Amino acid sequence: MKARSSTSADQKVAIVYHFFAHYREGVIRELLNQSTNEYILVGDRQGREGIKAMEIADDARFVYTPTSYFGSIVYYQAGLIRLALRRDIRAIIYLGNAAWPTTWISAALARVTGKRVLFWTHGWTKTDGWFKSWYRRTFYRIAHGLLLYGHAAKMTGIAQGFGAERLHVIYNSLDYNAQKAARAAVTPKRIAELRKSLFGEASLPILICTSRLTSVRRLDLLLEAMARLKASGRPLHLLLVGDGPEQAALRRLAAKLGLSVCFYGPCYDERVLAELLMAATVTVAPGKVGLTAMQSLAFGVPVITHNDPNDQMPEWEAIIPGRTGDYFNRGDVEDLARVIERWTRSPGVKAEVEKACIDIVERLYNPETQRQLIDRAVDGYPANDLISTNASSPVRPSVAIVSNGVTPYGINVCMRIARELPEIQLWTVFTHQYSMGVWPLKLPTEIGPVMMGKGEHSTQQSNPLFAWHEWRKGGQVNEWISTQDIKLVVVFGYNDLGRLRLIRWCRRHGVPCFVWGDSNIRGDISSGLKAAAKRFLLTGILSKCTGALACGRYGKAYFEKYGVSPKRIFLFPNEPDYSLFRTPPTEAISSVKERFKLTEERRRIVFSGRLVQVKRVDLAIAAFAAIAEMRPEWDLVIVGDGPLRDELRMKVPAQIRDRVLWTDFLADQTSMAAIYRLCDVLVLPSDFEPWALVVNEAVAAGLSVVASDIVGAAVELVRDGVNGRLFPPGDLAALIECLEYVTDENRTETLKRASPEVLVEWSQRADPVQGLRGALKFSGLLEN
Repeated sequence: MKARSSTSADQKVAIVYHFFAHYREGVIRELLNQSTNEYILVGDRQGREGIKAMEIADDARFVYTPTSYFGSIVYYQAGLIRLALRRDIRAIIYLGNAAWPTTWISAALARVTGKRVLFWTHGWTKTDGWFKSWYRRTFYRIAHGLLLYGHAAKMTGIAQGFGAERLHVIYNSLDYNAQKAARAAVTPKRIAELRKSLFGEASLPILICTSRLTSVRRLDLLLEAMARLKASGRPLHLLLVGDGPEQAALRRLAAKLGLSVCFYGPCYDERVLAELLMAATVTVAPGKVGLTAMQSLAFGVPVITHNDPNDQMPEWEAIIPGRTGDYFNRGDVEDLARVIERWTRSPGVKAEVEKACIDIVERLYNPETQRQLIDRAVDGYPANDLISTNASSPVRPSVAIVSNGVTPYGINVCMRIARELPEIQLWTVFTHQYSMGVWPLKLPTEIGPVMMGKGEHSTQQSNPLFAWHEWRKGGQVNEWISTQDIKLVVVFGYNDLGRLRLIRWCRRHGVPCFVWGDSNIRGDISSGLKAAAKRFLLTGILSKCTGALACGRYGKAYFEKYGVSPKRIFLFPNEPDYSLFRTPPTEAISSVKERFKLTEERRRIVFSGRLVQVKRVDLAIAAFAAIAEMRPEWDLVIVGDGPLRDELRMKVPAQIRDRVLWTDFLADQTSMAAIYRLCDVLVLPSDFEPWALVVNEAVAAGLSVVASDIVGAAVELVRDGVNGRLFPPGDLAALIECLEYVTDENRTETLKRASPEVLVEWSQRADPVQGLRGALKFSGLLEN
């Protein structure tokens, strides 16, 4: 849809809420005072369920509409029918609650009378049943577009059949101008005084939670986790800011457990909240986290919350593990205690964490960003969730990632870049549609997808029969990059003529070009003339590149060997959607259990990958056979397909064939995540593996890992004896010893629990978004 015409510029835009909560004041004031649109507010003056309403003056920009409730449902809101018929209104934004009858009627009338209708809503936050799903879709289709708080809801909406251009992610915010001023006024001296006045003993870390004290917040879980830490010699203070029906019960539990807890009471003064939050080390929200996250991050304080997307609020997307906070397994007291312990090893917040917290609020979760995105939706523009709010840089540099096949992990990384680097305009060019596997994936609009190899498979890249075709395709990519004014190119790989042509074109036209590869120095074993030829050719190719993006230490060493200076190498590991592997949907787990007859009482070793010689699945089978008698409660699950499948089946000894399960290739990542949840150990005995993303998946899922020490991901994500074991490739005796070690009932759970912490530490050291940010800074496209 086109933007509004000048003839409609004098017409009003109505925002309809049952009441305007105090925490909406920042964005409402921004819309009223800074927008070129003339907004009016329609709602009641009275708050509900302990939520304070904004104080709104009686003027022409507020329409008082008394609201009648049935429980929490608004069954009648006076004046909405008349509002839909007003001629001076050109657009109406409704609070999009499908349970409110008058919203249905008023929105439908507004559509009939030619008004633009938008719903401001959480959207899809969890999996609905059939009827609720149909009901919700029907309601949402009344509107021209939805104003959503997060990207997870947008992805679900696309899956439900809604066009991406109608789904506007507007994030969420508090009054950030007031928060910023309050933050600047807090001094170290005041923090020290406050810590002492609150708790007396000021050297211990302080946990904080600013929210209503209700059962859904699961603060009882936090008290139990604190009790465990205290018993292990790690006492902490807790500051609870807020009140609610659970206060008395929480006071009793805190006294019973002998914990240091300050029940501060409610506080709406940003200056006081700034002091309280900045005196703390970390915010902990064991239940749903909503605007508590925004409140905390705005003052530079990281947030810990649970990892179940089906029981979360959209604001949890602002929590980036290891940078702006962390996740724990929902309902797991021991895991919560483990995560808190990691974030409270010092009483203060690290400077880099504080900066990351504030940065994500300033880029996305603030009233100015919300106002710009809402204005775009009102004026009829298609969704642009990552619009820049930096007035000094109105034009974002365009960056193209030239990938081969479409993969779920490739899309995940590009989605993270789109979300976390709004300073750039991202394009993702696919030179082939299919990769090693064929995944049923839709390409999200956020990553700027461009398909130049529809129906083609990436395996043809290095096939001499396709050399001329790839060369011509490289020319098409070059032409597209020229017409789009691309300022930086990341090219995945350098092993076909099309990519070599692209690298040469970038060099000739002064476009910074970084080559990405999962190359591994341990696999670089050529010698003699072959090695000399490789060094000559590869050094020449890489010398034409601005730099390289490596997956890990083995990749970095590989690029250095072929002439790339260490200062021009940035870590850019591929990674899956960690949240999916941490917490797969319960229905997916149930489905996988039934489909593959995976009972709860068995323990399992899992292999995931292509059934080809280099993966050495034969070693996994032989090692399992060797320990099977001493580990009668363990099974082996083999996920994947390939040319050696029948041969490998024959290698399984007859006496354990009923303990070896073959699943074939699983294209559905959700099913793969569910398989991991029902297993305990990943085994990967490959003779060579440049990276192996299955290691990332398994560690995120909380498995221990046994892998050969030539696997790129394993040397980064497996600490020998901590969360798994490493062994020399091809050494069956060593593999047997490793499997005996990790399947020992006294070690299995300890090893599994260590994996998530190893992953967090790795993500802090090697993050693809930060790797690309480093390349952009090196190229002069971003400021330091």
